[in-house]
Amino acid sequence: MSDLSKIERVLGIVEYCLCEAFPRDFFRRCAFAGFGVRALLQDMGIEAAMVGGQFAALVVAPDRGRLAVQGFKAGREPFPHFWVEADDRLIDLGPHLLAYGSDYPVLSMPALAWEMSAPLPSAIRYKAQQRLPHDTRMSIDQALNVRCDGFVRECRAVAANGKATPALPTWLASNYASLLTAVDRGDAWAGEAKRFENIAQNHPLPF
Repeated sequence: MSDLSKIERVLGIVEYCLCEAFPRDFFRRCAFAGFGVRALLQDMGIEAAMVGGQFAALVVAPDRGRLAVQGFKAGREPFPHFWVEADDRLIDLGPHLLAYGSDYPVLSMPALAWEMSAPLPSAIRYKAQQRLPHDTRMSIDQALNVRCDGFVRECRAVAANGKATPALPTWLASNYASLLTAVDRGDAWAGEAKRFENIAQNHPLPF
């Protein structure tokens, strides 16, 4: 199994566990997702680190009549968003989850395992603020740490289960070629992201 296939498997498991553990607001649980992804990648022998920072992406209404920028708001924790860096890739369910948390319907979006040696597409932006130590806990709130530990255990249990692995319910954007492949396949968001490249010259996403 290639490392990219491993990452896709991990993201499928974590997305499934998020929906099971937080059915009402799974799309707001990026910190839980990050801890789950990091743990499963490390279990596979892939060195992985959590990163806290800012995230924004282009969202598009289904009729293509409305383009906007959305991201995750800061809550009780020090960073508005968390993701994982591993195998020279930025790994994140964030774009996929963002579409579920929008205040109005938007096109479905991919998850990321983007090659860090290549620039991100104009439609997605990350700003790292801190690379977290390997022993970082989720919060100073011990109850939240206990809940996070339980979530990671559940992710590991699903990964160890001999039954079929939950499939990632979206496509995986890994480099610019994968974006172009999605455009050719007729993915609506990918097409708008490609078209946004011309707009972004005068109206870039923040940071």
